[in-house]
Amino acid sequence: MSNASCSSLMLPVPAGTAAEAGLCAGLSYLQTIFRIVLPQAMRTAFPPLSNSLISMVKDTSLAANITVTEMFMVTQRIVARTYEPLLLYLEVGLIYLIFSTVLTKLQAVGEKKLGSYGQKGV
Repeated sequence: MSNASCSSLMLPVPAGTAAEAGLCAGLSYLQTIFRIVLPQAMRTAFPPLSNSLISMVKDTSLAANITVTEMFMVTQRIVARTYEPLLLYLEVGLIYLIFSTVLTKLQAVGEKKLGSYGQKGV
């Protein structure tokens, strides 16, 4: 999935026009890439890459084993001592929800910042 996002990174950038304009304005090749071409390309590539990251955190076995399984194992140990399962399992679910929500909000902030790139007054 991320391979397709990265390969389509340069599709929205018009072939040659942005790079030629930067070079004609006196920018070096690296300045042209970092200041003109990549910001245009990142506007298109950021949302799918962010969605892939959030899906990976939620769905992959590694993230599931580390986060969910580990949290529930620790919760089971605490439940064995305190006999308060509902409250503890609600806390674990809330932690996982907060983790996913923070990643989603960071994606929205990044998209907003990239969407306003190059616009005056924003």
